[in-house]
Amino acid sequence: MILHERYARETPLADHVQAMPKDVTWYADPAGATEIAELRRADFVVRKGDNNLRRGIALVTARIRTGRLKVHPRCTNLIAEARLYRWPTATERAAVGENPIDAHNHALAALRYLVTRIDGMAPRRQDVQS
Repeated sequence: MILHERYARETPLADHVQAMPKDVTWYADPAGATEIAELRRADFVVRKGDNNLRRGIALVTARIRTGRLKVHPRCTNLIAEARLYRWPTATERAAVGENPIDAHNHALAALRYLVTRIDGMAPRRQDVQS
């Protein structure tokens, strides 16, 4: 169950670090090398998430359907993003492609990174901390 969230727009990572627990493993956007390095310098355990969008959506969806993923009602931002998440219309598809609309999805992306890693993605060499 997802019990808590930290959600603050336009906030420097250094401010988030002050509120984040260190006794957990964090999964981050693999494209965010600067952010990952900053978190590691602050003594956080950070692993790169899997950025395969379709695979991540499928794994999160499977967990929801089987009841293995539940979100506490106090995670209001994650729930709000999930309600806004959508696939492009037929008209939009010509301009943006087949993937979901890339908006209102920061918390959902974090959830995808977590789920793809805990659902069996073996650590790769580049994921291991130096």
